[in-house]
Parts: sequence; structure tokens; C-alpha cells
Amino acid sequence: MRALIKHAPGPGNVAIAEMPEPACGEGRVKIEVRFCGVCGTDLHVLHDTFRNYPPVILGHEFSGTVVETGAGVNRVVRGDGVTVFPASAVICGKCPYCRSGNFLFCPTRRGMGHGVNGAFTRYAVVREDQVYKIPEGFSFEEAALSEPFAAATHAVCDVARPQAGDVVLLSGPGPIGLMWFKKVSRKAQATKRPSKPTNGCRIVKSTKSSTCPAPGCAGPPGSFPHAGGVLTPGWAMIQDQHGRAIGKFTDNATFEELGLRRSREVTHLCFPELTQAA
Repeated sequence: MRALIKHAPGPGNVAIAEMPEPACGEGRVKIEVRFCGVCGTDLHVLHDTFRNYPPVILGHEFSGTVVETGAGVNRVVRGDGVTVFPASAVICGKCPYCRSGNFLFCPTRRGMGHGVNGAFTRYAVVREDQVYKIPEGFSFEEAALSEPFAAATHAVCDVARPQAGDVVLLSGPGPIGLMWFKKVSRKAQATKRPSKPTNGCRIVKSTKSSTCPAPGCAGPPGSFPHAGGVLTPGWAMIQDQHGRAIGKFTDNATFEELGLRRSREVTHLCFPELTQAA
């Protein structure tokens, strides 16, 4: 089968090539890919600024149809439309992080598209517990956005936890920011203001006595200082996803008594939750 692969370490080294079709073993599900999104991580793998283990097929935000199931699989059957939780492709299942559900910190973890083969190809094989049926009314194209939407769901529901009456400012409404806004609008009274499209930060301020955390910096390095520039004492901020370049702002945050937290990706619990925002 044809696939987009990172075939060697270093910047570039990405090409379309023939790869063997994966076999479906015990406890596994074979999926024919229908849609696969391009994530910022794919670009980091292209430029070799994110860890990767070539040769490896890129792509992890995808949906498709089950074409085969291995022995012991019972949560999906052939013909089911599914999406996949790609970040937990390889985990030990035994460390404190895995046992607590925070598997993203598992020291042995590898995700699809950089650590193991991903979905920029025709077929992908995953563990049964990574697979989620597409709810009725979802298209395959929409379902391919499940993984980034789950990341936004985690930032809103598990980390920020805005309440009715909180004021929400999104600075940099790119794809993740718009997903964040869609989810937070279900959780709190939201105010959306225009901002530079290149900035990937999202800010939350509580109108109550306690502050509500503020997701920020999912995009370019400059987005985090940009967000810091509009904060005043009493605001709180969350660094969303894999934001970087926060050193200079941290000192200012301490001086101004600002809160700083980080939202790291997603958990298994987010996939059922995200469908409520559709």
C-alpha cells in the first residue's frame, strides 16, 4: 500500500512510498482510512523538531471503516465507522502514570504517526481500546477531527473548568481555538473577540472572586508572550498542548500574581465527552 513516510532521521526525508499492508492480530482492529488530518506534529516530524522513529508512516488524526477484527475483539465489528485515540499506541500499562490514566507521561509511550505507523495510508491496525465508534449523525470527515477536539475538550472540561458567568477570550482562533470556543460555549458565557490569526493562545478570566484558568500557546512561540501581554493581576493562564518559549513570561507571571498551568493533550475520557459539543 502507498503511504507517506518519514524514511530517515533529519529535516525532510519524507516521501510517498510502498509499505506492506499491516496484519490484524489478536485484540487488534484493522481500519480502512477514510479521512486523515494534517496536524502541527506532522510538520514537526517533517522538520525533525519532534521525536520520531523512522521509517514510520505519518498521520494520526483519522477516521475510517473497520474491515477486520482480531480474536477477542467485541466492541466493534466489520463495517463500523470509527475514529481512533492515537496517542496511546505504545504504553507500558504498569507505571504510575498509566495506572492513573495520565499515560501521556509514560516513559515508554509512543504515538501513531511518529512513534509507530500512522494513517497517511490506506490501512491502519490499532488495539481495540483505541477505537471509538462514530456517533450517529457524524460524517467521517468530522470524525477525523476527534483527536484535536478531544484535546480541546480536555483543556476545557478537565483543566480550565469554566463556569456560567466566566468571561472567555480566545486570542488566535485557529482550528484548535475554534474547537475550544465551541466547547467552552457549552460550559460558560463566552465572549469572542477578534485577534491575530497567527497567535495560538486562548485566555479565560473569571468574573467571580476566583479566577478561571486560561488555555494558551498551542501555536507559534510568540503566542504565549502575546497572551501574557493582555493579562492583568488576578488572571490565570493555561499553556495548551506543546507550547514553548514561556521562560520570560514566567517571571512576569510571578510578579503579577498570575496563575500558570499546562494542559497536555488528552485522555481516554475525552472521546465520549467531545461528542456532546457536536
